[in-house]
Amino acid sequence: HFVSRFGLDIYRCINCSVGYLDPRIKYEGISKIYWSDATSANIFTTGPQIEVDEIKYDYGLRLAEEWGLPEKGKVLDIGCGTGLFLKRAKKFGFNDCIGIDPNKLYLPCYENLDRIRFYSTDFESLELEELGSGFDCMSMWSVLEHIYDPVKFVRRVTAVMRKNGIFLIFVPNTNALSTRLFRGQSPIFVWKHVTYWTAESLNYFMEKMGYKVEL
Repeated sequence: HFVSRFGLDIYRCINCSVGYLDPRIKYEGISKIYWSDATSANIFTTGPQIEVDEIKYDYGLRLAEEWGLPEKGKVLDIGCGTGLFLKRAKKFGFNDCIGIDPNKLYLPCYENLDRIRFYSTDFESLELEELGSGFDCMSMWSVLEHIYDPVKFVRRVTAVMRKNGIFLIFVPNTNALSTRLFRGQSPIFVWKHVTYWTAESLNYFMEKMGYKVEL
């Protein structure tokens, strides 16, 4: 047992330090909530949040280039929200910017956007043939902690990525100083987060999935 908050119990593996919520809402139940999550939509459309996210996304794109981005052809953002990362990627020089998000409230954000495609669904349900393949860059910003089966999920991602492509992953860090100080009061411990990562556990997991970890 690692920590409890609001009646939620989080456990941590003593070997790799990955944490998990138990019990958790059934996937069928939580997926319905994501289809119309007004809380997230309201947060990510505020001015201060957009300003912070632009800085974060630009930093990620610069890292991808430093790590040897094959080319700026196709980029896929899973859990793309308002599409801000896709807009930054387009400005960065990507020709084809594609996003996936199950939240229907984001649909108006994608009207009349050039070179940006949006799939209003979850990645697990989308037919990969429809999505296409050969993505030079993939990204998941604060998404992997929500995934019920990370192994199966990352395998699907890998299937559409080109060889030597860059996969950007951003997750809350349960070993961060703020989290260690607040412990059970930390806002990262919520019912939506079913997996809890540290830098060590994420690196271990991605290496097991066949990736070379850069940071």
